[in-house]
Amino acid sequence: MKKEKKKIIYFLENLDKIFIDYNQEEKRYVIMKVVLLKWLIDHQRIQWNIVIQQSLYQKFTFENILSFWSQQRVYFSKEKKQHFSQSIWHTLCEFILKLDIFSKESSEILGEVYEYLNNVQQKKKNGMFYTPFFVIDFMLEEIDDCNVQDKILDPACGCGFFLSRAYDKLMEYYLNYPELLGTDKKIIHQHILEKQLYGIEKDSLAVIITKLILILKQSQYLKTNFHIYHGDALLKNIEGLKKNNFRVVIGNPPYIGHKKIDKKYHIQLKEKYNSVYHDKGDISYCFFQRGIEFLQKRGKLCFFVSRYFLEALYASNLREYLMKNVTINKIIDFYGQRILKGIGIDFLIITLTKQKSKPNHTLEIYRLRDIAINISGEIILKNISKKKKNSDIYFFFLPQSELKKEGWRLLCPMDRKIIKKIEEKCVFQLRDICETKQGIITGKDQAFVLSKEEAKKNKLSCSLLKPWIKGRAIHSFFIEDSDTFLLYSNDIENIELWEQEKNYLWPFKTQLEKRRECIRGVRKWYELQWPRKKEFFESTKIVFPYKASHNRFALDDQENFYSADVYGIRLKQALKESMSYKVLVLLLNSSIYDFYFKSFAKKLGKNLYEYYPNTLMQLWMPKFKDKEREELEKYYKQIIYFLREKKQKEIKNIKNKVNQWLIEYFEFNQEEKSYLLNLF
Repeated sequence: MKKEKKKIIYFLENLDKIFIDYNQEEKRYVIMKVVLLKWLIDHQRIQWNIVIQQSLYQKFTFENILSFWSQQRVYFSKEKKQHFSQSIWHTLCEFILKLDIFSKESSEILGEVYEYLNNVQQKKKNGMFYTPFFVIDFMLEEIDDCNVQDKILDPACGCGFFLSRAYDKLMEYYLNYPELLGTDKKIIHQHILEKQLYGIEKDSLAVIITKLILILKQSQYLKTNFHIYHGDALLKNIEGLKKNNFRVVIGNPPYIGHKKIDKKYHIQLKEKYNSVYHDKGDISYCFFQRGIEFLQKRGKLCFFVSRYFLEALYASNLREYLMKNVTINKIIDFYGQRILKGIGIDFLIITLTKQKSKPNHTLEIYRLRDIAINISGEIILKNISKKKKNSDIYFFFLPQSELKKEGWRLLCPMDRKIIKKIEEKCVFQLRDICETKQGIITGKDQAFVLSKEEAKKNKLSCSLLKPWIKGRAIHSFFIEDSDTFLLYSNDIENIELWEQEKNYLWPFKTQLEKRRECIRGVRKWYELQWPRKKEFFESTKIVFPYKASHNRFALDDQENFYSADVYGIRLKQALKESMSYKVLVLLLNSSIYDFYFKSFAKKLGKNLYEYYPNTLMQLWMPKFKDKEREELEKYYKQIIYFLREKKQKEIKNIKNKVNQWLIEYFEFNQEEKSYLLNLF
């Protein structure tokens, strides 16, 4: 709810105090009933009197409240009777009649109140997030060509905002074309609710709110046979919802990762949606398949959903399913612009048609540029809707045939040309010549990571102390000096023979024993949780943080051990002739390879990328001749020298020379060269 609605927030805060002794679920229901009652009073649909007051005191239900509006018995929803003490009821009645709160608010305010009552933690748990109205309105515009027989479904409708806005759009359409249904709003109202709008929702209160928002659209109560169902759209077969029956499926499906899904439910989803969902997949992938199943042939689906499926490893089956079974019409990639404030998810809007794509089909791509990161989502969508040219947005067409199961690269034609030239000039991928290892998970850094002074004070054995770095210490070409050490306790076979180490770790023993691996008997209480192979850390390697705004690779020949927010790569012994560490670090830190990696890397928010090996190792690498390798190693040595001398200007000059060298090596033409240099 927007901050400017202070009066409403004040009203809700006071209700929260009145019902302070109620549990969370009871409180949600009773507050929503009070809000409904107050809305009807403020809109003068109920004239408050002693009869109503006494009746509601005896039976404070949605049905009873609506009955006073309709002036006849209403059958609306089954619920328990609400009992109040006389003091609470007296306080509530006085409070309800005090101020005009809702007279200027549409029925959608009930949904906003519902969202307000569901705190952020609960919404994150359920993967449900409020979709801004400007996004909903834009998505509905994407679904054109209304027909009186068209059925619209939101398979995870929440409190009904998509359906509410669809209702408004349909009502306006029918009033503009009276030859379809006439001009009687009551008849149109009944037609829309009984013939066109469908929704499913797991939260029973949200189902009630959706029905209320829709039924309150008309000033007079009209008995309606709703198609808003309580249940799980993914697993429950509902009689009123048949496959191949809807022209439009629209919504914002829940985004829930595998860690937050009940094991039994996870297995059920894998069995039913094995075409799109497996291992560490997200529940939203299932909604794609389910939504497409609900569509009639050539029906349209429009989702506001996390963009992570474009690149995520465990979304490969979903990408393949979409490529093979539907025509993708449009993707609007906000590319890190977080439309939902306070929610750490990057969204996109995708529109598709249930029809296999033709060989020459191209989809429309709108992707924000990095410079557009502070522009509001509302302005972005307005510009797209008006087909307004804007320097903040890339707009281009992309052949659907160029989308790959491994990941969807939404690249403009120039980017595609440049990437193609890089990959055609290369002979192997990074995975072919390197192996990679994640850092150590101690299970309790407080116990195992310590300063030089602490180690000295506790007289810990130097043989067990390993130099320790975290991701923030790694920069392009260098690693910050660190006086932090890791107590590599897995070298201890019998802790009883290591008196100083036992004395140091003993205060942490109770906490260490609670670690999962200790409970399972896999680790002794004093050992690291995931120690990895010590030999890898003690060898020459390249280290990099798993999240960064730009490529940050550094050569480590100091036997550093590192934390789980760092990865290391090491050249395979048999292929060291093909590439040297110095050349590889130089390449990876170059602007060319920064651009190349970001063309398919997973973006996280405004200016952050994910450097997990399953993505990074897809990079293609050239096989240089000896003379070329020597020249590049010379550049590397110069950069290291100037870093030690702290000469930034000289470092920048060398990096520019490396970029120029690579531009010539990959044989970019003048247009491509200018394009790249402008980006750098």
